[in-house]
This record gives sequence, structure tokens and C-alpha cells, in this order.
Amino acid sequence: MSLENAKEIESLVVNSFGAGLIGAIVTAMLYGLTTLQTYLYFINYPKDEVKIKMLVSIVWILDSLHIALVTFCVYHYLVINFSNPAGLAIINWSLNVNPQFSVSVTEAHHYPY
Repeated sequence: MSLENAKEIESLVVNSFGAGLIGAIVTAMLYGLTTLQTYLYFINYPKDEVKIKMLVSIVWILDSLHIALVTFCVYHYLVINFSNPAGLAIINWSLNVNPQFSVSVTEAHHYPY
């Protein structure tokens, strides 16, 4: 591998996967807020309808699956394929599944309306 080729790959990793890592960190922070809100909901509103409690639970479970997929995807690209430029070009299965979970979470949020 030539020096120019290595610099191109480094630029790709820094620009693309660096943004992905920042996105994963922000997603994890927002997941923490979602978990706190879910906990506070169940503590403060124990007499709500079972239907609403199930909706909150389903949204939290889907959000948990979403953060698990994001974490696995970032781990796959930045840890497992560290110093493996050919591995960075392969699309991981969790990256393909992730948009489906995002749509599911959005639909669950809009279900009562």
C-alpha cells in the first residue's frame, strides 16, 4: 500500500467513521434520557391504563434494540476492523437492520395519535 493510498483511507475513516462514532455517542446519551423518562413514568403514574404502559414498554424495548444495533455496528467497524481497510468497505448486517428499528420506534411513538 502506498503512502498516498494510506492517507486516503485515513481521511475516509476520520471523516466517515468519526462522524458515526459521534452519532453513536449522542444516541447513547439520548437513550439514557429515554431510560430515565421510562423509569420516572412507571414510578409517577402507576395507575395508568395497561395499554399506555405497554406502549411505553414497547417504545423503550425498541429503543434498546436500536442502541444495541448502533453499538454493534460501531464496534464492528472501529474495533473488529481496526487497521483493516478492506473490512471497512463491507456493509455490516446491523447497519441494514437499523433503519427498520428506527421506523418501528417512530411508528410506536405516533400510534396513539
